[in-house]
Amino acid sequence: MIFNKGRTKDIPRNFQSHLKDILQQHSQLQLINVAQSMPLRANTVYIAPSAQDLILKNSKLELVARPVAGQNLCVDRFFGSMAKQELGKRAIGVILSGSGFDGVSGAQAIKSAGGLEIAQDPLSSTCKYLPQHAIEGGSVDHVAEPLQIPQLIQEYALSI
Repeated sequence: MIFNKGRTKDIPRNFQSHLKDILQQHSQLQLINVAQSMPLRANTVYIAPSAQDLILKNSKLELVARPVAGQNLCVDRFFGSMAKQELGKRAIGVILSGSGFDGVSGAQAIKSAGGLEIAQDPLSSTCKYLPQHAIEGGSVDHVAEPLQIPQLIQEYALSI
C-alpha cells in the first residue's frame, strides 16, 4: 500500500500523479491507483489518491475523506483498520523513511493484533525520524535495510 502524503491544500484537484508509472519501471507487481472500493488481491500494490485515505473494511479497500484540519495520519488510519479487521497474524506493517509519527500508533495496533511490524533501519533512511519513533515505540519485530524487507515478509508469510 502506498500513500500519497501530500497536503491536500497544496495539490490542485485536477492533479494527475505519475507515481504508478514511475513504480512500474521497478516492480513486477501489478500497480493500481485506487479510485473506488475494491477487494484485496495478491501481488498487487495499491496507490492511494493524494486527497483521500484508505481503510480496510470487510476485506475491501475503501476510500475515505482525509480530514481537512489537523495532522495527516493516513498510515495510522490504515494500519489501525487492518488491526480491527481481525487479520491477526496476517497483518504486516512496514515503516519506511519519513518524519513525524504517522504509522507509530498503527504499528502498535498491528502488533497488538498479532501481526508483524518491520521498520527500515534508520541508518539507511533518508529521513530517520519515523522509523526511529516506531522502533522506540516498542512494536517493531525487525529492523532492516529496504532490500532485506521483502525477504522478511516472504519468510513470515510462509510461516503463518
